[in-house]
Amino acid sequence: MQKFPCKIILLLSLLIVCINATAQVIFKTIVQKSTVEVGESFFVQYTLENIEGNDGFNLPYFTGLRLVSGPNIYPGKVNSPDGLKPVKNYVV
Repeated sequence: MQKFPCKIILLLSLLIVCINATAQVIFKTIVQKSTVEVGESFFVQYTLENIEGNDGFNLPYFTGLRLVSGPNIYPGKVNSPDGLKPVKNYVV
């Protein structure tokens, strides 16, 4: 039996992995660097890059904290080596 079909399967597998790798979402959390005093408001920003449509993102719930504002959702585009990618910012 030839090894040719195995090479094709390996190449197809690598191609599928590469396609999936380019479509992965980049998730970042941004908070202020300064210390927060008890009773003081602060913001948390969640950024999802390479996301389109309904992303299924649910804000986490933190016991002992009260939501003052938000979530405010800001869609946009971000430059990348692969061109423009969609991005969503959730700010609470």
